[in-house]
Amino acid sequence: LGYNSTISAPHIHSLGLRVMYLGLKDRLNVKILDVGSGSGYMSFCLAQLFKDQSSSVIGIDHINELVEKSRQTGEIGDGFQGFAEEGPFDGIYVGAAVEQVPQKLIEQLKGGGILVVAIGPAGGRHLLTCYRKDDSGQNYQQQPVEVVRMVPLCKENEQRSGEIQKLHGPPRNTSIGFGKSVVVQPYIVRSPDQQGFKLEWEENRK
Repeated sequence: LGYNSTISAPHIHSLGLRVMYLGLKDRLNVKILDVGSGSGYMSFCLAQLFKDQSSSVIGIDHINELVEKSRQTGEIGDGFQGFAEEGPFDGIYVGAAVEQVPQKLIEQLKGGGILVVAIGPAGGRHLLTCYRKDDSGQNYQQQPVEVVRMVPLCKENEQRSGEIQKLHGPPRNTSIGFGKSVVVQPYIVRSPDQQGFKLEWEENRK
């Protein structure tokens, strides 16, 4: 995409789209934030997916040149901070991995809204996870979806300087922990991107 920006494997994003659709398909007037929107490709896919539900999708990226290329959907900003001015959102999709879920994104969800994001260390494997707020908006549950590998969400200076490439690096033999429910050893899984699993929701109360 330029500016040391890349897109993760399409099958990973398609999995994220599926989770978003299943989580929001029964809601009307859906409002979605696409964090790390880059070229705007996922923003377009999300808009198409929810076009029959009077949806609106806002992409946010810190590289203003990329935002200009996708001006119809993009806003310049720090994805770690979300986009509170336009919130709250029914759904937030993060197109890159984070080491821990940004609480500001959780806070910008509507009651009943979902956040889809990959959790794990830069350069390692990540656990694609769905966070859902209850209807009151006070508590949320989390559900692991699948082991994936995505580029890390980073600061603008790390991306422009090329530091992002060092952060991403080759795969590491690191474990992925998810609360006390599951620990995945990605390096012993033959095809981690294809290993689906389903666990009960874990509830997190404020």
